[in-house]
Amino acid sequence: MADSFIKRITDSDGAQLLGLAAKFSGTLQGVLTFISLFEESDTDKILNAIDQLRQDLERDFRDLGDLIKQQTQIVVDTVNRDTMALALSRSDIAANRIQDFLTNNDNQALETAKTESVGGVRFFTELGLNSPDLPFFLPGLVKAGTIRIFVIAAEPPGLREPRAVVVEDITLMVTFLASIIDSIKRTVDAAHTISQESHYIACPPLPQSPVPAGQPHRIVFVIDGYSHEENGVRLEFFDAQKEIPPCEQPSHFEKQARSRAIQARSQGVADELAFLGVPGFEQILQSWRNLLMA
Repeated sequence: MADSFIKRITDSDGAQLLGLAAKFSGTLQGVLTFISLFEESDTDKILNAIDQLRQDLERDFRDLGDLIKQQTQIVVDTVNRDTMALALSRSDIAANRIQDFLTNNDNQALETAKTESVGGVRFFTELGLNSPDLPFFLPGLVKAGTIRIFVIAAEPPGLREPRAVVVEDITLMVTFLASIIDSIKRTVDAAHTISQESHYIACPPLPQSPVPAGQPHRIVFVIDGYSHEENGVRLEFFDAQKEIPPCEQPSHFEKQARSRAIQARSQGVADELAFLGVPGFEQILQSWRNLLMA
């Protein structure tokens, strides 16, 4: 029962996507590890963390966005998609320049890193919270936001941006990340439904007796069972009859079947959110909130 969603993905061309989701799960853990260094102001540790994450972060985050797009069935605005690529290129420049600063103590590289990291995040925070394709941009926001934090963490005290600027940037990042996660969760939750399957049957007026000539049949309502569905596609069916004769209703298995369908739906939602990496993104959201409290 709990494996229905994953089985459907594995049996389809989604098997490769499971591997993608697993890769990004590791990347998200790396992001969380980096963020834990934020308060240490240890240049060597920060530089090492950047080196370890760069290979993962430089992978095309749009791949995971496409996975989210597929599962939430959204249509992505082409202009927004192209603009995101430009924004992430600014974040990449910021990551390169902050490494230059940490390696060579180049103050001009630091200033460029500040400017480009802000520009990379700004695309996402200006999308609009009601943008219908907002979920697609979740991985990009995390990448741009992480690089923004790279830069903030690497700034020496004498060259650090004003606290108000840092707080404003991280607050916007938190607001948009929370909104995107919430949008995905609502979409996935709405896609998983429970459907009652039933029919009517003509039965004798009295149970186990023939129908006398001229007498009307007794119409009996039969609940066959309950289905857990995603976007109208049946994932599981729970029988409410258990070979009970159809004219002997209710079968008294209806409540059990419905309860199992509800449980399967809840598990299906949880499985799909895990498949999309949402628990990892929620951890990152909490870590960003922790930065604000710090």
